[in-house]
Parts: sequence; C-alpha cells; structure tokens
Amino acid sequence: MENLVEVFFRVRMPRLRDWQMVLVVGSTNTLGEWDPTKAMQLTKCNIDNVNLYNMVLCNRAFMERCYSF
Repeated sequence: MENLVEVFFRVRMPRLRDWQMVLVVGSTNTLGEWDPTKAMQLTKCNIDNVNLYNMVLCNRAFMERCYSF
C-alpha cells in the first residue's frame, strides 16, 4: 500500500455557491495532465472556522509534482 499525503488549500472564494466545486489540475496523471475535464475535485472542510479544501495524493504523485521542474 502506498503512503498517502493529504494536501490542504486555503481558498478565499466568497461568492462560491453550495452547488459549485473547487478543482485542481496539474501536470501529473493524478491531477489530470493539464486537462480541465480530468481535474481533481477538492473536498471542503472547516478547521478552526477557516474554510479549507483538501485532497489526498499518493506519495509518488506528490513527488512528481514537487520535482517535475
């Protein structure tokens, strides 16, 4: 089993409606290879009354993203 990495994004979007989503797209396969139709949806969570969005990535995808430059 691969180790998982949880990534949090602090997103300020005061006009975001309940039915709308926050998505992330990037260069890795997990993040859709820059194809918006394959973007990864973030999950909304509240920590200390701050709206955060998170996603879980395997270590490999996280490392690919960090070291793809």
